[in-house]
Amino acid sequence: MTSASAKGLLAGLVDYAGLFPPAALSMDEAVAEYARWRRSPQAWMLGRFVLPAARLRDFARAADAHLPEPGTGEPWRLSALLGADAHGDSSLVTSFNRSHAGRAVVDAVELKAASPEDADASLEALPSGLTAFVEVPLGDDLGGLLSTLRRRGARAKARTGGVVPDAIPDPAALARFITACAAASVPWKATAGLHHPVRAERALTYEPGGPRAVMH
Repeated sequence: MTSASAKGLLAGLVDYAGLFPPAALSMDEAVAEYARWRRSPQAWMLGRFVLPAARLRDFARAADAHLPEPGTGEPWRLSALLGADAHGDSSLVTSFNRSHAGRAVVDAVELKAASPEDADASLEALPSGLTAFVEVPLGDDLGGLLSTLRRRGARAKARTGGVVPDAIPDPAALARFITACAAASVPWKATAGLHHPVRAERALTYEPGGPRAVMH
């Protein structure tokens, strides 16, 4: 039995990023796996399917047989990663949402910004109605960046791992990020390196003999 309070805390918590390391699945494999989890008893914890905006056409092909018909079920929710051309990628998002109405929707985008000016310019290019997560550098003073995100109604994103030990941030840096977001009233998400429920030394990839490190 899952308590109502647990569901309130954890509902939609885990986005699905099977296209990326360490799984690095093909689009067909990732779509099939996401569809399988949507049918599972744990589906209430499942969040968005994460993919690069540049691969939305590939997703549409792979997911066509899995997506609900309009009015027959909840549309799949997607989070699209934007590249350097935020305007171009935003156009891909708009076109996808128009052609897949009622079946799937990109309702969130993720992008990177190294400065308040970067964040402002990228967020200005986005269509209205999208939740935007902006990945910020953890080692710098975040005051200006977080102030821009709050003014724009955007959210912050922290990278908490990767496939090499150096990609894992120091706990103190991650703590400063969380504290700064709380102080600025900016919601945040974490990405990468969060594959286990308990902090411990783990393999960073699925390759035999691959690198190991303490993961958050």
